[in-house]
Amino acid sequence: MTFAAQPGAELERWDMLIILLVAFGAIVVALAIAGRRARRDDDWLLWVPNGLERVTGIPGWAAGMIGTAAFGLLVAGIGFYNDVAWHVGRGRDKELFTAPHSMIIIGLGLIALAAGVGILFATIQQVDTALRVKGLRVPWSAVPLGLLGVCALSGFPLDDLWHATYGIDVTMWSPTHMLMICGAAFSLIAAWLALAEAGVSFRQNRWTKVAHFVAAWFVLAGLTAPLGEFRFGVPQFQQLFHPLLLLLAAAFAFVPTRIVLGRGWAIVLALATFLPESIGLLSSTASNGFVPTRTPEPRSCWGPRPCSWRCCFQCRDARATSLRRSTWCVPVTRWR
Repeated sequence: MTFAAQPGAELERWDMLIILLVAFGAIVVALAIAGRRARRDDDWLLWVPNGLERVTGIPGWAAGMIGTAAFGLLVAGIGFYNDVAWHVGRGRDKELFTAPHSMIIIGLGLIALAAGVGILFATIQQVDTALRVKGLRVPWSAVPLGLLGVCALSGFPLDDLWHATYGIDVTMWSPTHMLMICGAAFSLIAAWLALAEAGVSFRQNRWTKVAHFVAAWFVLAGLTAPLGEFRFGVPQFQQLFHPLLLLLAAAFAFVPTRIVLGRGWAIVLALATFLPESIGLLSSTASNGFVPTRTPEPRSCWGPRPCSWRCCFQCRDARATSLRRSTWCVPVTRWR
């Protein structure tokens, strides 16, 4: 761990990854202890799923699969935002396995591993699943989760090959980047299906409410992740894509939230997701303001029309960097 004086040096630190992994390991050990106390005669492989069932009331295979996938998405998400901050603020990295890259790899690997956790727990618990492969009991929800995790993980070596072949890109929306982003983003949709497959209702107990709400929150966060193309001040695509993608993400996240969680919960989810950023609590990356993000305001200016600095943040940034001012602007959302 180094504390170099150069800007963004904290992005080189590994302590966040270490803390997260230690916390995850501690939770697993605590669950194993709880499961052993609940059923002392069971095999040691059943300790963790038994502990999950004892604590949450959710079937062990479903809780283990969702928890592992959610933790993997959390780790990969932190690494992703740190990596964007690294490239925007510091340029290209000189080595492949930087701290942000390692967080992304480990997080995506955990998402793929979550499907295996669900299959392992379902098999040793003798869960009655419709899909069975040579003694393995495979929940249907584990299939898309595993495929998404493997596809997302495969995007990392392909991205290195992409850069080696075509050079450096400056967009989130390259094919290999989107393979990793969308694979991770859609993984919690598959994990959410595990709750439905296990027959876990939202109002069953306190933990089931937490599980459903966290799954819905991760689905919304994942679906809005590609909008980072417009958040870090270096967009390569028309601003018009921003509200369209935001509407699609809202539809795919808020509609199932309303159906599964009930009336009013979609509004709670929206407030819990966007309000902290709107008031500035999450307006920067983990690098303490090293690369500030832009938060959209609910006002719009419509073109084509002569562009003003207050209309289009690309133009505002162009003025700041002494680039040539644009003559026209497309429909955009006004940014602070």
